[in-house]
Amino acid sequence: MHALALTAIVLLAATSGRAGVLAERCLATAGWCFLAGLLLFPGSLYLLGAGAPAVLGSLAPLGGILLIAGWLALLLFALAPRPAV
Repeated sequence: MHALALTAIVLLAATSGRAGVLAERCLATAGWCFLAGLLLFPGSLYLLGAGAPAVLGSLAPLGGILLIAGWLALLLFALAPRPAV
């Protein structure tokens, strides 16, 4: 689901045109949060399963927080005012 949201963010960024500064920043923030969250959350769990040190397990909650932040930034993008055409 998060990977689909990241794909949607890429498509929105390519087609949004002049969405406004706030909207563009929210969209960029959402993309970076989803990317980092997708790397940290399942990545740390996969590494733990592969025998990595247990300290990597502490990265999973950070990845989860970044995924939540990505959803919030995407919500702010949807609510951001658009310039009049």
